[in-house]
Amino acid sequence: VSDVWQVSCLQSPCSLADDARPLVRRSRELVESLAAQPRAIYGINPGFGPLSGFRIANEDQAQHQINLLHHLFVGQGALFSEAETRAIMVARANALARGYSGIREELIDLLIAALNKGILPEIPSEGSVGASGDLAPLAHMGGLLVGMGHARVGGRRLPAGEALRQAGLTPAVLRAKEGLALVNGTSVMTGLAALATHESQKILHWMELLAS
Repeated sequence: VSDVWQVSCLQSPCSLADDARPLVRRSRELVESLAAQPRAIYGINPGFGPLSGFRIANEDQAQHQINLLHHLFVGQGALFSEAETRAIMVARANALARGYSGIREELIDLLIAALNKGILPEIPSEGSVGASGDLAPLAHMGGLLVGMGHARVGGRRLPAGEALRQAGLTPAVLRAKEGLALVNGTSVMTGLAALATHESQKILHWMELLAS
């Protein structure tokens, strides 16, 4: 909770831990080996949800992941604040760093680099389905990495791809399962809960001090 608050509110820099990298690589190698097999494996080469009966050709894997982001790139309401957006980004990076998502470490590095450089995706605050993942808001976060949507940089609104390039970063080209890995989790509610917990602890501390 303290780490999330420092990155979100104090804008402390962060990085992917060295001991996380072998776990991430091993997870990605497994996905690559599964994707090379002729059998259908959900999340990799069939469609999603009711489209699971449709097989995706190997040459269409990258577009399949982009299509997933486009499909979920919805939402409404006010945008999350800068601190909330930073909390979402660091919570997602932390989840991906555990080595269970099959995503390349380069994408985690790109997410962290954008966070450290203050390149923040525009994420609508309403529209998550929660229990099956913060799919819509995380699609906006993931969209930043491939140059979709818009970003805020120092109070300026820029197309996401342009914001990355101005900071010396290159938008990613997704591979098998990586779009799903970016969106299928509860990192939005986790990041917001961490900030709320930190604020609650601070309020409780002052209540006890004043009451004494």
